[in-house]
Amino acid sequence: IYSLQLVHKWRTEEQAILIGTKTVINDNPELNARHYYGKSPIRVAIDRNLKTPKNYNFYDGKLETVMFTDKNITPKKNNKIIFEKINFTKNVTKQILSILYNREVQSVIIEGGTKTLQNFIDQNLWDEAKVFTGDVCFNDGVKSPVLLSNRIKNSKACQFSSQVIKNDKLTIYFND
Repeated sequence: IYSLQLVHKWRTEEQAILIGTKTVINDNPELNARHYYGKSPIRVAIDRNLKTPKNYNFYDGKLETVMFTDKNITPKKNNKIIFEKINFTKNVTKQILSILYNREVQSVIIEGGTKTLQNFIDQNLWDEAKVFTGDVCFNDGVKSPVLLSNRIKNSKACQFSSQVIKNDKLTIYFND
């Protein structure tokens, strides 16, 4: 529970939180800060074909939500859900960051999934990565992204900080 509270505290310190389509569909996350006091971030999802079911949390209207898609969608009046059309044949990550920047969003937590995280890592579009390692071993499931590429290791671009929170180990990687 301590790790969960810490993650929700971090959410209150950032303007937006971003996930990919599979994470939205598989987890139906709220992406709020319900386990810590403070303002919840803007929810951001990459959903090219708008596969997210309309009864999911992303459509609940409780938080400002931005959906990146390749569809032309006219938002309803007074709706907190914003649809941003992007070109998925070009650099999606940079388009998203450009649009968020134009919306005056200065900080984004990328919470998943693997493909989404890996895109930001591979393009070196990250400042720090906070990685929890628990004391439970899973034999199957979704693989985690690869944070340390040879380029980063060899250039010593990352510094490390590590601490234990109950049974979870938190390692923070800083990108120069």
